[in-house]
Order: sequence, then C-alpha cells, then structure tokens
Amino acid sequence: MALVLNSREFARYHQRLAQEFNATIMRGVRAGAARAVGYLVERTRTAPPANPSGIGTGGAVNTGSFIRRWRSVPTPTGADLLNDKGYGPIIERGRRPGGKMVPREALIPWIRRRLGVSAKEAARAYFPIARAIKRRGLFARQILTAVPAQQMILEMVRREVVEELNRELGKK
Repeated sequence: MALVLNSREFARYHQRLAQEFNATIMRGVRAGAARAVGYLVERTRTAPPANPSGIGTGGAVNTGSFIRRWRSVPTPTGADLLNDKGYGPIIERGRRPGGKMVPREALIPWIRRRLGVSAKEAARAYFPIARAIKRRGLFARQILTAVPAQQMILEMVRREVVEELNRELGKK
C-alpha cells in the first residue's frame, strides 16, 4: 500500500478544503471589512491638509457627511469597502492644478463653515479661494488607497478570517 503525495493530490485536497470552509472564510472577510470601516473613519479624521503647501487644518471632515458614508457592503465573493459621497474621489485622489474652478454652490457653504463668515463675505471670498485651488490643486488624502492603509485593512481581514476558521475548527 502506498500514499501518493504530489502537487496534484495536494491541490485537490486544498480545493476540497476551500469548498468546505468557503462560508467560514466569507464570514471572516465580511467581518474584517466591517471592522475596517472604523479604521477608515479614523484615517479620515487624521488625513493631512488638502492644501499642497501643507497649510491648514488636517482631517477630511467638514460637515461629517463624507465620514458617515464609509461602508462595508457584502458581495457574493466577499465585501467592498467604499465611500459613495459624490466628492469622495476628489478627497481620495486630489485635484490637479489647472483644472476647472470649484463650483460656487460647493465652495461657498464650505467657506462659511470653515471661516465662520456671513453669506455675503463668503461670496466675496469665493473667487480668490477658487482661483487658488485651481492654480495649486488639492492634495490627495489617500484614505483608502495608501499602501499602509491597504496593508492594515488586509491584516484586519486576515485576523477575522483566522478567528472564524479557528471557531469553525473548534466545532468539529
């Protein structure tokens, strides 16, 4: 009698294991993604200033609507981490110098909140601020896409998957 140990047999064994524990792994992936939402909220709070010269306050929080839109959405193959706020891509990837001027309806409320001025003063301040943003652009915050952030998120997911596997193996 012989026991055959080769790469093909090991691959079949691995495939059976993957099928047997797929639901467990998916629970771990989804739990890790849900845990990562809190991490992304914290990264949003501590993001560097958007001003390319580094002047200004940090954090990508103004009204709180962006920070509240971080989500972990279960999918058939795991989970998606996303922020579906319309201006999220600008916060994440920044804005190139020389682009269009920031729309008045977006910038004037920001000026009022950030500088604590009246509507009339904010309207007067719109053009110089919009021109400065157009000339200098905005710094990318890379809340989700920075390599250290992605490594941290993957580590959170890995820990949750291991925990789920240990829990499942403890039952058997």
